[in-house]
Amino acid sequence: MAPKRDASTTVRSEEVASMYNELTGTYRRMWDTYDHQSIHSGYFDDDHDDIGAAAKNMTRIVADAADIDAETRVLDIGCGAGGDPV
Repeated sequence: MAPKRDASTTVRSEEVASMYNELTGTYRRMWDTYDHQSIHSGYFDDDHDDIGAAAKNMTRIVADAADIDAETRVLDIGCGAGGDPV
C-alpha cells in the first residue's frame, strides 16, 4: 500500500508546469548565449574554459569513460528541459 500523503507533500501538476514556465526564459537565454541546448555540468580544463566548451567536454569525458563510440546505441532519457548534450 502506498504511503499516505498530506497536502504539504503533494506536488500538483500546476506547480510543476508553473516551475517550467518560469524557467523557460532563463533556459532560452542560456541556449541563445552558448553553443549548446543543454544546461548541465561542465568539465573545465586548459582547453575548455567557457561553459559551452566545458559542457561539451563533460559529455566527451563521460562518453569516453563509458566506452561509447559512434557505433554505440544510447537511450537519452533526459532530465527536464533542453536539448540533447550530443
